Amino acid sequence: MAAFGNLIRGTVAIIALIILIGATALNPIVTGWIGGYVSNEHTLEKGRDEAREANFRVICTDYFNSSLLERWTSTRHMQNGWCEDYKDRL
Repeated sequence: MAAFGNLIRGTVAIIALIILIGATALNPIVTGWIGGYVSNEHTLEKGRDEAREANFRVICTDYFNSSLLERWTSTRHMQNGWCEDYKDRL
């Protein structure tokens, strides 16, 4: 009889957990926040790519003309590793 009671309690606990997770995951606030975050990341990526495309001739020329030490230590060049993707276009 005790095993049957444990089975019922376990089943109820699993159902309650599924409902709790479903209510959290499908909550409009949570889904809105996640959707906004994903949309913002996409917008930032798109803007970053457009800025790189527009400015790679100036930034990457300066980056490739600098020494390896400058690339690693200068704050002007540290974040310009993406220029490697544009090397063939210069």
